Amino acid sequence: MKKSEQSNNKTNENIAEEIRSIPSLINQGKFQEALERIGSYEKQNPNDKTLQFNKLCFLVDIGFGLKDQNTVKQGLEIGEQNLKNQKDEKYKANIHYNLANGYLSLYGLAERKTDIENIWTS
Repeated sequence: MKKSEQSNNKTNENIAEEIRSIPSLINQGKFQEALERIGSYEKQNPNDKTLQFNKLCFLVDIGFGLKDQNTVKQGLEIGEQNLKNQKDEKYKANIHYNLANGYLSLYGLAERKTDIENIWTS
């Protein structure tokens, strides 16, 4: 294996490990740290498609954990955009699932007295 191939493999392993660390932080209840990790990773890798695809579920879970509707909404907006741009049906199914989870989380965070239409605009 050439040195450049070894370097690329090492970089790909580092990227994969960094992405895997985000759900691990979420599962540990370290929501703010997970959010910061996303921001840091995104600054270093602004065009990373893996992060962009997974950002919907990351932000929904983080927002729900922090009880922050705006973070959940940010994830939903990203998911809606990903859905429009996605051509592969198997990935669309995953996006639909995560969007449904996100809307359910948003509903769960909203006050029970608030009607459903006001949840999105609050």
